[in-house]
Amino acid sequence: MRRFSVIPSTLSLLLCLAACVLWIHSYWYTSSIGYEFAVEPTQARAVGLQILYARLTADCWICRFPPVERDDYIHLFNAGRTGPKFFFEHHPDQFNELTHRTMRWFKYIHGQDRPIIGPNDPLFETRRLTIPMPLVVLATALLPAIHLARRSSRRNRKQSGLCANCGYDLRATPQKCPECGTPTIPPA
Repeated sequence: MRRFSVIPSTLSLLLCLAACVLWIHSYWYTSSIGYEFAVEPTQARAVGLQILYARLTADCWICRFPPVERDDYIHLFNAGRTGPKFFFEHHPDQFNELTHRTMRWFKYIHGQDRPIIGPNDPLFETRRLTIPMPLVVLATALLPAIHLARRSSRRNRKQSGLCANCGYDLRATPQKCPECGTPTIPPA
């Protein structure tokens, strides 16, 4: 049973370390990763993550257009491409300090936008969630911290003459715990 808790704790610890590195990295560089789905007859969809100035932003957008405008969308907004596309962008931070100060820590946006070119232009629907990187680091560090606390508690119980499983005093019966039946000395 203990081995099953070690694997998620280890993975969570690795995610925590990666989040710390990305948090520090985000003060100088903007990193984006995303996926654009194949263009359908009446819509195009994409999802993405962006890390900028200690904030993690998850984006999901849908572009809806009439079937007759599909080719125009592909030409104008998608560079002539109709298939799915995975993208990664990494560039130096180009915002000034005032922009960083006005950015909110927590933000959820759900909005629609239509370019002002014509009435048949595509309608962009965006959903965006921004959370602070320190919260991501704390959330990913929680499972390893719990695992470490349980492990040290178990070790302290064993060293002080208590059952490692339930904490019962084993001074009278040092071979086996009378409360839970856990053997303390491995059989020879």
